[in-house]
Amino acid sequence: RNFGDQLPITPTPTVPVPGSISGRVFNDINSNGVLNSNIGEAGIAGVTIELVDGNGNVVATTSTDGTGNYSFVNVTPGSY
Repeated sequence: RNFGDQLPITPTPTVPVPGSISGRVFNDINSNGVLNSNIGEAGIAGVTIELVDGNGNVVATTSTDGTGNYSFVNVTPGSY
């Protein structure tokens, strides 16, 4: 069988898609690492959160909201 000229396949480059990093700061009364609102563990407002890259550089900062939640959006793919 003759399949003719076979050209090399060139892969299509992928473009990294920005993501997000989020979490919650709370008073962990029983030190189990799990938010237990039934025993009074509540989020802590006004905590400054730093997003640190793999080289130890602070690349962004934010503060927790009234329930202890924080979020970094449009985060470039990488190690943080």
